Parts: sequence; C-alpha cells; structure tokens
Amino acid sequence: MSINDVVMSGNLVYDPKFSGGNGKVSRASFRIANTNRRKDAEGNWIDGDTLFIDVVCWRSLAEHVVESIGKGTSVVVTGRLKSRVVEPPGAASDSATPRWITYYEIEAASVGVNLARVATTIRTDKGPGAARQEDAALAEAADVMENNAQVA
Repeated sequence: MSINDVVMSGNLVYDPKFSGGNGKVSRASFRIANTNRRKDAEGNWIDGDTLFIDVVCWRSLAEHVVESIGKGTSVVVTGRLKSRVVEPPGAASDSATPRWITYYEIEAASVGVNLARVATTIRTDKGPGAARQEDAALAEAADVMENNAQVA
C-alpha cells in the first residue's frame, strides 16, 4: 500500500464511458459523488457539501465496470489518488497571474457495488484454468458415454 491509496464510496453521476478495443488497452471512466449527511438537533437530515471525483479503470476492470454498473449505482472504489494541474484556456492573457486548476482522479484498482445500499447477484467469469478443467471433464464424460464404461 502506498501513501496515495484511497477508498471512496459514492454514486455514479453518469454511465461509464468506454474506449479501447481493436488492439488498444480498454479504458473506462466515470464520476462519483459523495454527499456528507448529518442530523440536526431536531433529528432532521442535513446535506453537507458534495465531493465529485473522477475514476479511471483499465483493462479487464474497465470492461467489467461497463458491463456491471451505471448512473446512480452506489459503489466503493479503491485505487491511487492522482492529480494534474492545468491552466484554463485564456487565463494567461486576461490576468497577470494565471489561475491554475487542479483536477483529482482515482486510478482504480477495484470497483465494487456498495452492498450497504443495494443487493446484487455475483457472476464470475471463468479463467483459463477453469475452462480447461471443464473441457477435460466433458471429454472424459464423452469417452465414458462412447465406451459404455462405468465410472468408479
């Protein structure tokens, strides 16, 4: 774990955007929002400030994100916090000191549905080892059927 590893929960602001395929590395990006809520003295909920943060996923995680979640889904994201500083267009020309903008994003290591908010069914993709085991079992079953052999 490095010092810039973060865990954040929130709701997707929009459906994940996907790019890649045709030999390019798969990439998905989305934004999550998290609003702190607290109760006042009378027991009423009060919404605090909302934090918006961009999330970027790569490779198989990107493909799974696009297939599994959409706008409004409550998620938990872990990954590395990154920042980039940019000068807004026209900032240097209209002022003596440019205003710089800092953008933050999480480069996701994992994304999961927040089970505190929603129930879900988990479907796992089979890896190559599981596929080979299934193929071997099917071949053995076919051999048994063809030879009318009995299984011990």
